[in-house]
Amino acid sequence: MYGRYSPYSQAIFGSRTRVGRGSAPLPGIDGRSREARRYKELFYFYRDQAPRNDELARQLAGLILQREQLDAALARGEAVDPFHQVRIASCINRTLARLRALAGGPEADRRRLEEDKAALLRV
Repeated sequence: MYGRYSPYSQAIFGSRTRVGRGSAPLPGIDGRSREARRYKELFYFYRDQAPRNDELARQLAGLILQREQLDAALARGEAVDPFHQVRIASCINRTLARLRALAGGPEADRRRLEEDKAALLRV
């Protein structure tokens, strides 16, 4: 009666995309380049820190990858805009703070803040 496209076909073939299942962090990227592999590595690491925040992990992985590319350009002797470097670094810090707050709640974030203060006082 329904043919190939019955209402039950989604249950058989799965109704979520590879991005939705987490097997492909970015749509349309096959993941074979060095940058794509590094991105996937960072994405899965930060997704494990806060499992329900894929978008935050995706954003953080992209920012860190940009920062690494800027650092590589600086090491090669290329001209790098210092304001762009500072913007990316501050975005990374804010995103990491949000990820930590969501991963462990306010108590864990407060504890990490105290540990960071103690580490700065030792220097």
